[in-house]
Amino acid sequence: MATTTPISGTSGDSSRRRGPFRRGTVVLVVVLVGVLVLVWQWRSPRAFHGEGDVIGMYSQVGTTAVLDMGNPRRDLDPSDVTIHAVEPQLISGKATVDVLVCHLGPESPGLGAGRGRDLARFCTDREPAEGARMTRDDQLLLRVRSDAPGRVVVRGIEVTYSHGWRRGTQLTGQTARVEFGTETLREHVAD
Repeated sequence: MATTTPISGTSGDSSRRRGPFRRGTVVLVVVLVGVLVLVWQWRSPRAFHGEGDVIGMYSQVGTTAVLDMGNPRRDLDPSDVTIHAVEPQLISGKATVDVLVCHLGPESPGLGAGRGRDLARFCTDREPAEGARMTRDDQLLLRVRSDAPGRVVVRGIEVTYSHGWRRGTQLTGQTARVEFGTETLREHVAD
């Protein structure tokens, strides 16, 4: 008569060993997902609004057109954003294009679009955007100047910045269309 004896380590033992392994794997996956979410949050802050509509204006050749490209979001805490680099997204035309930070006065509604001389009425202080510290009450302004007739189109600005311990790059602002011509503004509007 033959008797069978179960060999140790068969089905009963292996299922007990797989339980802790599975729980450890699940915990490891959850921790990795959490770390990835934190890294994504760190690398993807949204300090500015997304791309906006189209803003346009006419400006005489040789003058400087100034257009609003936005400000930091109102819900930021802390409210300071440090700008490290800005790159206007020039699509067409030939012009000198740069970005300023306008520190608004307490009663200033901000500038939508204007000419270079209008800045003093709206900004208590202005500085080049790169290296500037902004609060949610400050504005990014696009300055466009052309010495030849034609249309200049800028599709927002790419801003690299830090906000608290986070750092990011984001495309923000409106698409700006500036028509440079030889007529004065008054002559252009009368046509």
